[in-house]
Amino acid sequence: MKYLTLFADFYEVSIVELGEGPVDMGELGLPDDLQRDILRWQDEYEPLLPRSLKAPSGTNLERILALDDAGLHLADRIADAVGDGSKVQYYSSGTNRDHLPWRTGSGGRD
Repeated sequence: MKYLTLFADFYEVSIVELGEGPVDMGELGLPDDLQRDILRWQDEYEPLLPRSLKAPSGTNLERILALDDAGLHLADRIADAVGDGSKVQYYSSGTNRDHLPWRTGSGGRD
């Protein structure tokens, strides 16, 4: 069982295993369509990542919140794909907050 965190980052997607560090989507066994969806989400999110400590507002905040909703859905899909009871957390790089609870696959929450 793994504890993973998904978040958008500058230049690449970050999926990090607690206590281990970054993991490759292919090594997790994520299906190709899920990997493509994650990369597409990252490409949309990256230009909105804060470049300062100033909180996002207006249109950027609305876009970030929509992408956070998509990120939560991706976290569910990652948990389903990895299986083995692994848990996936989503972290919003745009608003700098964790989205708990952990996703456990098939839409389950801990």
